[in-house]
Amino acid sequence: MQNVLKFSALEVAIHLLPQAIGGILVNIIAGFVLHRVDNKLLTGIGALSYLGSVLLLALMKEGSSYWAFIFPSLLLSVIGADLQFNVANVSCILPLVQPHLPEADVCNVLPPTKSAIPRGRNLQHRN
Repeated sequence: MQNVLKFSALEVAIHLLPQAIGGILVNIIAGFVLHRVDNKLLTGIGALSYLGSVLLLALMKEGSSYWAFIFPSLLLSVIGADLQFNVANVSCILPLVQPHLPEADVCNVLPPTKSAIPRGRNLQHRN
């Protein structure tokens, strides 16, 4: 923004403020919606949001309006990041909370394997 739109550092900070506020709001909304909506749908919405954000910035020309390109791009990037981050966290945590899921078997196998490897190394050093 400083090079293309010739903004000062303070103006850039003010113009990026909607991204921080949007991030807080999207996380709150995602918290209420995450367990009611399919994760694939949320991941798709996040991916399309990323795509829209990048396309807006790619199509922007020098002297373009902040409100027409940068502002929606900032909001779309936040929507994409927050939705995908929340879905990824739920996908990683859910098998640990509900151990009857098939993914939990992998989590149960890894800790004994990690603890056996150092013991094997210690035995090699003794020989």
